[in-house]
Amino acid sequence: MTEPLFAAHLLDQLERRMSELQPHNPSQTPVAGVPGAAGLRVEVLLAIYNNAPYLAAQLDSLLAQTFQDFHLVISDDCSTDGSVAVVESYLDRFRHPVKLIRRQSQSGSAMANFASLMQQSTGDWVFLCDADDVWHPDKLQKFLTFAATKHRHHPPDVPLFLYSDARVIGPDGGLTHASYWAFKRTDPARCATLQRLLVCAPMLGCASMMNRALVQQAANVPVDQVTGHDWWAILVAASLGTVDFMAEATIDYRVHPGNSSKPMQVSLRLIGRVGMKLSLARHEVHRRMLIRQKQAAPLLEQFGATLPADRRAIIRRFLDMSGQSPISRKLTMLRHGYTYPDYIRNSALVLFY
Repeated sequence: MTEPLFAAHLLDQLERRMSELQPHNPSQTPVAGVPGAAGLRVEVLLAIYNNAPYLAAQLDSLLAQTFQDFHLVISDDCSTDGSVAVVESYLDRFRHPVKLIRRQSQSGSAMANFASLMQQSTGDWVFLCDADDVWHPDKLQKFLTFAATKHRHHPPDVPLFLYSDARVIGPDGGLTHASYWAFKRTDPARCATLQRLLVCAPMLGCASMMNRALVQQAANVPVDQVTGHDWWAILVAASLGTVDFMAEATIDYRVHPGNSSKPMQVSLRLIGRVGMKLSLARHEVHRRMLIRQKQAAPLLEQFGATLPADRRAIIRRFLDMSGQSPISRKLTMLRHGYTYPDYIRNSALVLFY
């Protein structure tokens, strides 16, 4: 079989496989109060570094939360733009005393700053908070209610990661995309497996909630091996516990030139810029998969024999793909579901990986 025919055959297999996936659309209705939250410590971990232009808007959105029984912990990574002064003007406005950590030396990245916050966390439910976003007023209540209803029987010692969609806004706060998932061409219903999560991160850490068991397991973030603390956290949850989502936006996610994660919209235009030269496209696809395999390796290194056998096998198989022939890699990828939730990136995988 010639290479073009083989690629077409694999694309046809992929299309049939994706069409078999049934959408999962969990819903929840906000209720007065949060059942089951009494006596539990809810923490919001806010990492800041030179975020003065946007920080007040984020802090205002925290003050506007319909659920106010939360503890705010802030870590400043040696800001030089007046961010600490902004925070200090808000310290006495929250229900519980705010803990402000003034680092004496820079952590090196937003990921490392968040990792430090996670290591110090004592919360039963933990929220990660980016300094440049805006939370919707009912974000905390919606997440806590979702956990207390759909996941009320979840064992507290088993990691749990919950996440939601987000609206995308520009530097001035204007709406640019109604859905982050659409912006990234991702579908959380098709990212429900560990295989898919190893390849594609459908979530934003700033639109998620973790239970204490997950924070304790994921706090040792291998910052030199993973691309983000949030992707690491959802991988740990998928490997050791449970991942679920709410199909609604709970924050406005601000995209601006200073974003530490450099988010880009997934589109044919993006793929086209790389695909102008086949050799460059092939290199880029391999580079991205190697990054994903590099961040999967610590799952085996940190948790080893404690991983369920089936999930350990999934991770091991994913790591072994890089040593396979091109045809064997494609077959492993398709047979076991190491793919993206969209056709654009999957086409690149089939053609070039």
